Amino acid sequence: ASLPSVATAAKLLQIDEPTLKTEMLTTTMNVAGQNITKVLNPVAALDAKEALMKSMYDCEFQWLVDQCNAILDSPGSDGNWIGLLDIFGFEDFKVNSFEQICINLTNETLQGHYNNFIFVRDMEECRQEGIDTTEIEFPDNKPCIDMVSAKGGILSILDEECMLGKATDLTFLDKICDKFGKNPFFERPRLAKVPSFKIHHYAGSVTYEVEGFLDKNRDTLKDDFKLLFRGSSNDFCAQLLPAPVDKVGKAPTVGGFFKAQVAELMYLINSTNPHWIRCI
Repeated sequence: ASLPSVATAAKLLQIDEPTLKTEMLTTTMNVAGQNITKVLNPVAALDAKEALMKSMYDCEFQWLVDQCNAILDSPGSDGNWIGLLDIFGFEDFKVNSFEQICINLTNETLQGHYNNFIFVRDMEECRQEGIDTTEIEFPDNKPCIDMVSAKGGILSILDEECMLGKATDLTFLDKICDKFGKNPFFERPRLAKVPSFKIHHYAGSVTYEVEGFLDKNRDTLKDDFKLLFRGSSNDFCAQLLPAPVDKVGKAPTVGGFFKAQVAELMYLINSTNPHWIRCI
């Protein structure tokens, strides 16, 4: 039933249909200098398809942002600019997974910046006016941020597990529970029906189900997909996915990339004079 969809996709992308079908259903591994082709099981084939779809969406969105930036760029300006950051909402669904912890990490980090910017600034103004602020406390969510994103945090442990051949979602859960079991921002639900952990975020507590965490964190897009796209007869499709590069050191992960993006965002925000607008 999916073969017509593959044919349609190949036609629209202007790439070779038999090659696309082959890459959807197989993987090639280099063992002792020889390439060995292995047929993927349905779950692995679905992961390969979703990895391609996510990469296409990500690259298309980045291309659109680059085009907008190029059009809006004003040559000869003095470097002053105004940026608007529309924060996506804190997420707590019936089922929360890897995507939600990444999104909520961003919200938690921005909330920390807001707390520090608003409360610390206001307290400093009070002190300058001679008002005693020693008894005033404001919520500090930095320990929660560090628990998730700092070195040795939840996402770092997830990266380490992705490097281990025998690691599973359950071994990842056991490791973070062992390390953060006594952390006030962390909890392992005792009566959970599925393997999960809970983080007490600033905005509220969220339970994350660990199934699929390792697979979602891996950068699973095959180089063969990139080569296939770069052979497209459509100029846009041919430059959509990046060219394969020799992997040196640790394999990149989605979580690592996301943490780097959040760090870049905070570096940019901290270099500006921010004004917060609370929306209802």
